Amino acid sequence: MKIAIVSENRFEQKTLDEYISSWALKNITCVNTMFFGSEEKFSMRAQTQDFDIVFMDITINGQNSFETARNLRKFNINTPLIIIAENSKYMTQAFSLHAFEYIIKPYDEKRIAQVLDDAILLLGNVDKVTELADKLTRYQSFMIVSRGAVVIFDNTMEIADSYCVINNGDRVPVSRRKSKEVEQRYTDRQFIKTLSKV
Repeated sequence: MKIAIVSENRFEQKTLDEYISSWALKNITCVNTMFFGSEEKFSMRAQTQDFDIVFMDITINGQNSFETARNLRKFNINTPLIIIAENSKYMTQAFSLHAFEYIIKPYDEKRIAQVLDDAILLLGNVDKVTELADKLTRYQSFMIVSRGAVVIFDNTMEIADSYCVINNGDRVPVSRRKSKEVEQRYTDRQFIKTLSKV
């Protein structure tokens, strides 16, 4: 499991790492933790690498880090994002970005373990969906458009604003990394459907 810790505070990085390592040992889980002391470094890495869980201190260099969180959402729509803050001031903004959890300092090992337990339950469900989706994508009309989300292009009305709009009006988010491929696959499928009617 890949976990990112985004914080300029070295002590906080070390403390979180210790809590995560302790949880991993108790749960017999292999964890690879990566540390990012700046928003820029994390944002660049998030464009090319997926993380299973992200812990993000919402205040870095005296500024709030919501732009970094927004960048994460562009590339990793379903990644559990855990916001860490000094108080509840940013809670509304955090949940508007679909934060998985909001932790107020000071936190302890028990709190981190609880959040990780909850995140694992979510990731387990996502992995089951992805496993099923992998089997379905052998068929041209199916495609995984973001982690844990698969669409049937035959039931899709359009691709718009980073979403697949389904016939019933539901909107399924599309990973920015896959957006061009999704659009091309959708166009190809529509072309094939049109030919079959001729």
